[in-house]
Amino acid sequence: MPRRTCCRMAACIAAFALIASLCVESQSSNATCAAGACRIGGTVVSASDGHPLSRARVILADTKDPRSPKSVITEEDGGFSFAGLDAGKFSLEALRRGFVTGGFDQHGSFSTAIVTGAGLDTEHLLFRLTPQSYIFGQVLDENGDPVRGAAVRLYREDREDGVNQVVPSRPSKTDDLGMYELGPNSPGTYFVSVRASVWYAVHPQQADSNTQRETMSRVDPSLDVAYPVTYYGDETNTDEGVPIQLKGGERFRADIHLAPVPALHLLVHVPAGAPNFAPAFLSLQQSGLDNGFLPGVQERIVSPGVREVTGVPEGNYTVNIFDQATGQMHTTQVSATIQGQDVDATGGEPTAVVNVSVRLPEERSFPSGLYVGLQVPKGMVKTVGEVDAKGEAHLQVPSGEYQLVGWGERKRYSVLGLSLGGQSVGGEKIHVDPGATLAVAATLASGQGSLEGVVKKGTTPVASAMVVLVPDDPAEHPDFFRRDQSDLDGTFALRSLVPGKYTVIAIENGWDLEWSRPDIIASFLARGQKVVVGDQRTEAIKLADPVQAQER
Repeated sequence: MPRRTCCRMAACIAAFALIASLCVESQSSNATCAAGACRIGGTVVSASDGHPLSRARVILADTKDPRSPKSVITEEDGGFSFAGLDAGKFSLEALRRGFVTGGFDQHGSFSTAIVTGAGLDTEHLLFRLTPQSYIFGQVLDENGDPVRGAAVRLYREDREDGVNQVVPSRPSKTDDLGMYELGPNSPGTYFVSVRASVWYAVHPQQADSNTQRETMSRVDPSLDVAYPVTYYGDETNTDEGVPIQLKGGERFRADIHLAPVPALHLLVHVPAGAPNFAPAFLSLQQSGLDNGFLPGVQERIVSPGVREVTGVPEGNYTVNIFDQATGQMHTTQVSATIQGQDVDATGGEPTAVVNVSVRLPEERSFPSGLYVGLQVPKGMVKTVGEVDAKGEAHLQVPSGEYQLVGWGERKRYSVLGLSLGGQSVGGEKIHVDPGATLAVAATLASGQGSLEGVVKKGTTPVASAMVVLVPDDPAEHPDFFRRDQSDLDGTFALRSLVPGKYTVIAIENGWDLEWSRPDIIASFLARGQKVVVGDQRTEAIKLADPVQAQER
């Protein structure tokens, strides 16, 4: 064959190959897909080692109308595909036995939506599912024997509210072999505590305060013992408990050994004039991560105004006494260290009563399932009350600094304004004195505004970035923050916005940041976009310029 002919044939073959590859690329990118001709597909893999997952169910739903989802089962190679789709946005969710059910590129409660018809490759998605993880182990006593029926508690580090907190996760009980299992869990940092009674313990009680030593001498001191709350690492101090760094798919064994300590007998003097309470009205609550009530503790009336509590391990406690006459709880902090120790609860700090009157300017009536609470700033909610049909709620709480929070069954609410005794106060914080009765008027709003935009790095859309709407006064209004995760085309939508001045920022790989801390978020604000949210009830604010993605 002549050389020129060979060259022409080679050129034709190369041209055909190029055209074919361009066709495939065009088809896979959904750049010009017509109505009903778009496709979404990819491979479901394990997030731990990347191996394909067969027999996983993938669920697709239109974000505008999720009422008619579609689902497919992945092939042996983990592949899945949805055809016949219109241009639009779709959510993807996958589930498989042994893995944490989740959305595409999920971070907490956020995931990335897939956008068809926008010139993006939607047919080669890599959907990573995280294997379920478990913490298990055995609780053993001082002789190495299993402890049955011990209460095991799991705690996890959580940043959902933008600060690093350790929150209770799930409880369990040991079986006849002293074994427990906690899970399934997602990867993260965890702590485990154990609370148990000594099965052979005997806690002698005195007949009266003058015969304490005589009565106690009749019992072998080695039997008058108790187990302190013990954390993984066999530590009894919360701050010294060993954290467990749990990986995806890991089964972490955390055995815990309990060691008995001498049980203390406390003589609790109740407030003058208080009635002789039933045992349920006096309780000891241990300080620390596991701040529950002690097991195996016994209590009885010794004499009018004096209660004996036995079986108490050494430690720091809150003594709670409910006064039936006033309906108040009195609390006393005590460090229990001495056998027969007198605890003077007569000067116990009475809880305060906070009467909250709620105003909802956006709504005509008070919905059922509307609640308000008092939260320790950046901490746990201490007390909760339901708002009645008159817009009132009544809360009891110990003294301290609190932030008023509100929420409903279907909406989140933010505090627009507070007044105490008719005087307006800035922010959402309330100072509560011991035994005070406060009248708080709170204006709550669910937020009607919304904000839409796109995240880019230069001119390229960025998917899966954390988008944060930061209020101008983040320390005063922490519940004005809003977040979203950018979709495959970089777009995002922030909903339920409260009127005010804000800055919009986007952070790549920032999902483990303590984003609500003013000192941490401040370094990102200079490259954010300023925006003013008014009383938008129908039309969304649309940013004309893209929000530039920032590296963590």
